[in-house]
Amino acid sequence: MSLLCQGKLKVRGVIVDRIASNARVPPHHPIKHQTPIYDQWHALAQCSNIPYVDQRLTREEAFWLTLLNGSLHEGRGRVPEPENGEASSAANDIDETNLAREDSTGSATEDRIVLPVHGSAGVPLLPEEVDDRLWHSWWSFMHSPSDFLDPEGLQFNTCVTAATVNRKFFMTAEGWMGTGPPTARQNDLVVVLNGGLTPYVLRPTWSETSHAGTTYSEFTILGDCYVHGIMYGEAMDRLDAGVYTEQEFVLI
Repeated sequence: MSLLCQGKLKVRGVIVDRIASNARVPPHHPIKHQTPIYDQWHALAQCSNIPYVDQRLTREEAFWLTLLNGSLHEGRGRVPEPENGEASSAANDIDETNLAREDSTGSATEDRIVLPVHGSAGVPLLPEEVDDRLWHSWWSFMHSPSDFLDPEGLQFNTCVTAATVNRKFFMTAEGWMGTGPPTARQNDLVVVLNGGLTPYVLRPTWSETSHAGTTYSEFTILGDCYVHGIMYGEAMDRLDAGVYTEQEFVLI
């Protein structure tokens, strides 16, 4: 990372994909009034039992976990402790909570659970035993005339609301699904910058900067995003495997 000139920062990173389609941002209305928006998101995600792009989940599972910004689900949201025992280098990007649970012997153990945070309020964590039962219960509630939701369903609803407020759902060209800033649009880029885990949405300006005999493309940074399947270093794993290519960006 280096400052080329006033207001222009050169950084390195990888392009994960480009946004191919996006949906509307949920309005600030009671949750039941947002059902048409979530229906649009669900349709855009083409939810089904076919495998998601990372081959670990179905598209349906990836969708509802995206609605939750990846709240813990059967350990899939857990990031291992750093070997040196120090705080994660992504401490500025995530909210960390130590949750106690009981293992099979009845002894208490602790897991560090991490969840990307969007906004000062953050997103509440769901208990570890969350499964698609809660998702189906909440989805049925959203499409029923009833206003009754049990405590677990209310917690699920709170997480969805916190995770999606002022966020836009999108699909990338390769099939990744995520939520990002409300200004995101088709052909914006999902990028992971060196030194961090959280992906960002960048928009090409189609302008260039020349510095020390090298010409760089310029981008504006729209904000962070949640993309299910690349939140915990997977993009850098793909870089190491030769799937992605590192490049330089000039942010203005």
